[in-house]
Amino acid sequence: MLQDTDDESYALCCEALAAFDVRDGLGEIATPVLAVWGDHDGVTPEASAREIADGVQRGRAVGISDAAHLPPADDPAATAATLREFFDAAVRERAA
Repeated sequence: MLQDTDDESYALCCEALAAFDVRDGLGEIATPVLAVWGDHDGVTPEASAREIADGVQRGRAVGISDAAHLPPADDPAATAATLREFFDAAVRERAA
């Protein structure tokens, strides 16, 4: 899908995301958050995911070992299993 994306639009989107910093508001987020990183991700490494998970009220950080910046594309099975475990835990917690 990315190969068909307009180069200039993609670059502008990246610039906008680079300037979008909401870390000061993380502590206000009470919804369970799963921060996933790929072990080979040079753009958003483990430290970034942990900063998000540690900053929100109910966060969890999980790495996908055979993935880079796009775990769902790099290792869809591991990503799906990670998401399933996270959602199942959230449902159990809510039911308790």
